[in-house]
Amino acid sequence: MDAQIEHLTNVLSFQELIGREVVTTLDLKTNLVGRGGAQLLANCFAKSKQLTKLDLSENNIGDAGCESLAQGLLHPQGCLVHLDLGGNKISVAGVASIASRLPEAAHLTVLGLSFNSLCHSGLRPLAEVLCISLQYALVFLVVLLGLEANG
Repeated sequence: MDAQIEHLTNVLSFQELIGREVVTTLDLKTNLVGRGGAQLLANCFAKSKQLTKLDLSENNIGDAGCESLAQGLLHPQGCLVHLDLGGNKISVAGVASIASRLPEAAHLTVLGLSFNSLCHSGLRPLAEVLCISLQYALVFLVVLLGLEANG
């Protein structure tokens, strides 16, 4: 599947290069993206000023893929508003990767983490970051975290 994801990212990067970046929503739910594909997507969209919604649920990206996505997509210049990572075998380490980038990514308002292996300990890194400041404490109240079915 990495070859198909690589081809997709090449096409998307070419569109951006020629000034025709038109992808604002990308739904790759249940497409066997895996951690390698997550890395390719993160690299492709690292500088995107258009991508606002990305659904990578049920793609087995794991903690390594989650870390790549956090580094590539969650930065101050980004515009990603909705990220769904449900059902990706993400544990505390993957959530910690995302949590560490949240202060720089105030644009992210929807984070789906349902059907992962988080339990209560998996939520701790996220809760700690969200409660650091009043801004994030308020965002925590309105953000749809999608945390159902996490043990």
